[in-house]
Amino acid sequence: MIGSRGGRSVVAAVITLLAVLLPALRAGAAIDGVPRDGELARVGAAIVAVQGPSPGPDALLLALFAGDDPAPLAVQRRLPVARLAAVLAVFVCSAGLWLAVSVALGRMHALLACVAYAFAPPVAVDGFVLRGELACAVFAALATLLLVLMPARVRQARRRRGPIAWSGIALHAVAAGTALGLAVASAPEFGVWVFLPGLAMLVAVLGAARAFVRVLRRFRGLVLPFQAVALRIAPYVVTTLASFAAALFTLDRTLTTESQSAQDALLPAAPLLRGLWLALAVLGALRLGYVIAFSRRRAASPDARALLAIAVAVPLVQRLARGSGLDAMPATAALAVLVGEGAWLLAFAAAARLSGFRRRAVV
Repeated sequence: MIGSRGGRSVVAAVITLLAVLLPALRAGAAIDGVPRDGELARVGAAIVAVQGPSPGPDALLLALFAGDDPAPLAVQRRLPVARLAAVLAVFVCSAGLWLAVSVALGRMHALLACVAYAFAPPVAVDGFVLRGELACAVFAALATLLLVLMPARVRQARRRRGPIAWSGIALHAVAAGTALGLAVASAPEFGVWVFLPGLAMLVAVLGAARAFVRVLRRFRGLVLPFQAVALRIAPYVVTTLASFAAALFTLDRTLTTESQSAQDALLPAAPLLRGLWLALAVLGALRLGYVIAFSRRRAASPDARALLAIAVAVPLVQRLARGSGLDAMPATAALAVLVGEGAWLLAFAAAARLSGFRRRAVV
């Protein structure tokens, strides 16, 4: 049964489902614990904000599952429901992470990223705490997935060459930009997310400029591919404009709850585990950079791997620049991608080493 093709597919599907569910199971392990510092106050403030004229998306998320009574006793009664919503949000983040990494790098890389995501402190320690930063992580995961899917949609639209296909690309870009804007509105201190499509647009412009120069050298100015260049850049321009518009529109018309960091530690507290995670993250960054540099030698537009790398770099650079003090949840998926890549590189090296030993033993 397992040796057949259908059996292997079933086993792979079960392992994938367990890997995607692992972060939610890990976050929900302590769902019945005592309230954390500021947890009841944060939910109560969200309930008060949602009763106002313009509640933000973070307040709507908290109040949707915490009820409409801001009294501490009523909030404490509804706290298990709010925590269950947080666990479901972690599952959505994990599913988005798996889909984005599997599209860009492959299923095994996505599986390792989900496992790393499950054992990161923001998920393993405080993943059940419902907060605005968790809503930011959900919208950021959705936006990253839509951006990673963008190159395939653009290639499909270029083959079809019709207004319906390009209308779909425009809607896709607007959806990605809106998700980024809602992520910033949920946690304004993570406003750096709005620069993600701008960096993708910059990569697209640089790639299109290289392609434009190659065409000029080949055809000596007889062919000027302005339309092709514009079509490669346009989706990311629309995404950039939509993200800024959504963020400004939402922040200008809504009230956000006060940010209270639930877990500002991105790495494990134990020195040995911290060193291991840092080493795996460095290896993963080197491996991802090498893959992108090797695959983009003649690329005229950003591919899924380049877009995933940008989505990984943006929150981690902000984390390095700001240091502690911010909730680490929005940057956890980015770190998980690098740690998963480092683990994949070590597993590949170990498999190659073991294969070499076996060959020498046979000889």
